[in-house]
Amino acid sequence: MYWREPMDFKLKLVAVAVLALLAGTAFAAPMLMVDIQSLPRIIEGPKAYFEIDVVYAEFSVIEQNPSELLVGYTIITNITNCSDRDGHLYETGFVAAQHIEQRDSALGGMYINRNLNDYPPYNRASSRGGVVEGLYLAGDWIGETWIPGTDYPSNLITILNADHTVLSDVSPLPPDATDTGMWIEGVPIAEYYDGSGLFATHIYLNGSWVDVTEQIRYRTPQPFFLAYNTLSNLILTPSVSVYGANTITTAPIMGWQLGGATYTYIGGRGFDRTWLPYQSRLVRINGTESMSRDDFNTRLAGVLEYGVVDIYGFVTSYITTEPINGTLTNTAHTATVIKTLTLQQTSKGYLYDAALLTGQYFQVCPDGVDVYIKQAGE
Repeated sequence: MYWREPMDFKLKLVAVAVLALLAGTAFAAPMLMVDIQSLPRIIEGPKAYFEIDVVYAEFSVIEQNPSELLVGYTIITNITNCSDRDGHLYETGFVAAQHIEQRDSALGGMYINRNLNDYPPYNRASSRGGVVEGLYLAGDWIGETWIPGTDYPSNLITILNADHTVLSDVSPLPPDATDTGMWIEGVPIAEYYDGSGLFATHIYLNGSWVDVTEQIRYRTPQPFFLAYNTLSNLILTPSVSVYGANTITTAPIMGWQLGGATYTYIGGRGFDRTWLPYQSRLVRINGTESMSRDDFNTRLAGVLEYGVVDIYGFVTSYITTEPINGTLTNTAHTATVIKTLTLQQTSKGYLYDAALLTGQYFQVCPDGVDVYIKQAGE
């Protein structure tokens, strides 16, 4: 069976199944009498719509020794609860890079490439796997999939996590498919990224992984962010695992799951993670990153000296993790921003400032995260 024939996938399998039965042979297909395991869904619940803006960025280069440097950074973001209900911060973070762009993908997320010179060849790669409700392949809609085993969702989780070989075409169903597997709603998918972006897409059909790179499209693409030649990044989180196990059957994935990012837990500092309705707060993200002098000179010195850097900021908020009227709902919401900042060189480093007026400075709170603008002499 050649996948690119312009015929609806489900109808094609049903038609072949009927012919097989008439001929006295067996063929497993998603006919109407076959049970299809529903894709677990979390009902969308109320949300506190946070927004984020980057209002201040400062970078400095500190010499540790003849071969090692420290890149210091202070990022100030303005985070606003734009809703009429209390909202809680799950996590917030930033990435500073030579270039950051948004692309469409099946699963969303972000890939942080630390070196433009990594490709070619592509020295670093990462992948994301999950299940989408459906997709179009060669113009045909696919909304159900056969998978081996009947212990759901363990059999699906095994498929998503196991190493696998990849076919170039969809293979026929196994002869004993009816007895050895089950039909599920949705399509398992794996996306692979490197310094160039998305370089491979695999989907699971008829018991095998199939390479469908640049052959599929989605009804609702998810945003994927790609950072080239990354200068620094950090994520702050005052929360632990909000939804517990956070698997495909229990809860939505919170946040963007940035590949290669650094996390800092701030829940033990007395930080108040609750934003009141329409409240705005300035949040500081600061730290240092160590790197070799050669690495800095090769890929980052020009970024700062040229005076232009892209900043990606994001914030994920939620209202509650408890059931609402007895039902677990997804109250999480993620907002993002990408800005190109023009830096001014100062005696301390490189600066972007859209927050402070003459005579003003930032007062950092004891939690080390919240900041206020103060006027000199107050």
